[in-house]
Amino acid sequence: MPLRLGSVPEGVAVLHYDLGGFSSRDIPVVVGPGRHVDLRFRLPKERFRPRERLILEVSCPTREGGKNVLWTKRYEVGWSGADPYLGQTTD
Repeated sequence: MPLRLGSVPEGVAVLHYDLGGFSSRDIPVVVGPGRHVDLRFRLPKERFRPRERLILEVSCPTREGGKNVLWTKRYEVGWSGADPYLGQTTD
Protein backbone atom coordinates (compact mmCIF):
# COMPACT_ATOMS: atom_id res chain seq x y z
CA MET A 1 0.00 0.00 0.00
CA PRO A 2 1.61 3.32 -1.02
CA LEU A 3 2.14 5.89 1.69
CA ARG A 4 1.75 9.51 0.63
CA LEU A 5 3.15 12.06 3.07
CA GLY A 6 2.33 15.14 1.00
CA SER A 7 4.62 18.13 1.44
CA VAL A 8 7.51 17.18 3.73
CA PRO A 9 10.80 18.84 4.52
CA GLU A 10 14.03 17.39 3.13
CA GLY A 11 15.83 15.30 5.73
CA VAL A 12 15.30 12.42 8.09
CA ALA A 13 11.95 11.46 9.55
CA VAL A 14 11.30 8.69 12.06
CA LEU A 15 9.05 5.63 11.80
CA HIS A 16 7.80 4.38 15.16
CA TYR A 17 5.23 1.73 15.98
CA ASP A 18 3.42 0.43 19.05
CA LEU A 19 1.92 -3.05 19.19
CA GLY A 20 0.06 -3.77 22.40
CA GLY A 21 2.62 -3.13 25.15
CA PHE A 22 5.60 -3.20 22.77
CA SER A 23 7.16 0.02 21.43
CA SER A 24 9.67 -0.05 18.60
CA ARG A 25 12.90 1.85 18.49
CA ASP A 26 12.89 4.89 16.21
CA ILE A 27 13.63 3.85 12.63
CA PRO A 28 15.17 6.64 10.49
CA VAL A 29 13.50 7.35 7.14
CA VAL A 30 15.01 9.74 4.56
CA VAL A 31 12.23 11.95 3.17
CA GLY A 32 11.95 14.78 0.69
CA PRO A 33 9.94 16.14 -2.21
CA GLY A 34 9.55 13.57 -5.00
CA ARG A 35 11.37 10.86 -3.02
CA HIS A 36 9.89 7.34 -2.95
CA VAL A 37 10.27 5.57 0.41
CA ASP A 38 9.44 1.98 1.35
CA LEU A 39 8.71 1.54 5.05
CA ARG A 40 9.88 -1.81 6.37
CA PHE A 41 9.91 -3.07 9.90
CA ARG A 42 9.69 -6.28 11.88
CA LEU A 43 6.74 -7.07 14.11
CA PRO A 44 7.80 -9.51 16.84
CA LYS A 45 5.66 -12.65 16.60
CA GLU A 46 5.53 -13.04 20.37
CA ARG A 47 3.77 -9.63 20.58
CA PHE A 48 1.32 -10.38 17.76
CA ARG A 49 -1.77 -11.39 19.76
CA PRO A 50 -5.41 -11.47 18.68
CA ARG A 51 -7.13 -8.07 18.57
CA GLU A 52 -4.01 -6.10 19.52
CA ARG A 53 -3.74 -2.55 18.19
CA LEU A 54 -0.88 -1.66 15.87
CA ILE A 55 -0.15 2.07 15.66
CA LEU A 56 2.24 3.27 12.93
CA GLU A 57 3.57 6.83 12.97
CA VAL A 58 6.01 8.79 10.81
CA SER A 59 7.22 12.07 12.27
CA CYS A 60 10.03 14.58 11.95
CA PRO A 61 11.65 16.69 14.66
CA THR A 62 10.77 20.36 15.07
CA ARG A 63 13.16 23.20 15.83
CA GLU A 64 11.57 23.51 19.27
CA GLY A 65 12.52 19.93 20.19
CA GLY A 66 9.08 18.41 19.63
CA LYS A 67 7.82 16.37 16.72
CA ASN A 68 5.64 17.01 13.70
CA VAL A 69 3.51 13.95 12.87
CA LEU A 70 3.50 13.44 9.08
CA TRP A 71 1.36 10.31 8.96
CA THR A 72 -0.28 7.89 11.37
CA LYS A 73 -2.42 4.78 10.93
CA ARG A 74 -4.05 2.28 13.32
CA TYR A 75 -4.80 -1.37 12.67
CA GLU A 76 -6.22 -4.32 14.55
CA VAL A 77 -3.89 -7.29 14.24
CA GLY A 78 -4.42 -10.98 14.80
CA TRP A 79 -4.17 -14.41 13.28
CA SER A 80 -6.17 -16.06 10.53
CA GLY A 81 -5.20 -19.67 11.00
CA ALA A 82 -1.40 -19.67 10.82
CA ASP A 83 -1.21 -16.31 9.00
CA PRO A 84 -1.10 -12.84 10.55
CA TYR A 85 -3.54 -10.20 9.32
CA LEU A 86 -4.07 -6.44 9.56
CA GLY A 87 -7.62 -5.15 9.85
CA GLN A 88 -8.97 -1.62 9.80
CA THR A 89 -9.96 -0.14 13.13
CA THR A 90 -12.32 2.74 13.81
CA ASP A 91 -10.44 4.29 16.76
